Amino acid sequence: MPYDPQRGVKLLAVLALVLGVVVLGWLGTRWQEAIDQRLTPQQEILVYYATPDAMGLVGLPVRVPQDQVTPEGVLQALFEGPRELAGYRNPIPEGGEVQWVRVQGALATVSLNQELVDNHPRGSAGELLTVYSMVHTLTQLPAIERVQFLVEGQRVETLVGHLALDRPLEPDPGMILGTEERLETGTAAGEAP
Repeated sequence: MPYDPQRGVKLLAVLALVLGVVVLGWLGTRWQEAIDQRLTPQQEILVYYATPDAMGLVGLPVRVPQDQVTPEGVLQALFEGPRELAGYRNPIPEGGEVQWVRVQGALATVSLNQELVDNHPRGSAGELLTVYSMVHTLTQLPAIERVQFLVEGQRVETLVGHLALDRPLEPDPGMILGTEERLETGTAAGEAP
């Protein structure tokens, strides 16, 4: 059979068309995800990070999908946040996870995994910052006033030996050293928009 240059061109055109369809399908999926994310209503919440000198917490605004402004969702924003944000340190140890959250009345009960305890850097300041970052992140939700912590679903006396966790904790305003500027209004937390 003699070589037909036109046949080779046709084959090349078909291969290019197939490749183009595959690439466009892949890009289309990625573009659709980006569009969906931009169109999903977002809400600003605060996650509490430690100051560089470990003397307290600062509320940092982040945006989450509106349907994730739940106890699990705000904790997820804290736990999955970057190790450092705006010069502040995430006080949640790497590998730490929330197993579940139950809300009954104004009390949120949070079960943490053992890895959070095992990977904790220890020290009383670190323990206070870790625990109260979760307390303050959760209690910004209107229905939650107190937080009870468990590890692997079991009551514990402390996380790493310093802060009593045998009772529910309330927010401690003395731990909060400030709030970074709000994203939506461009004003500090206590100022009018």
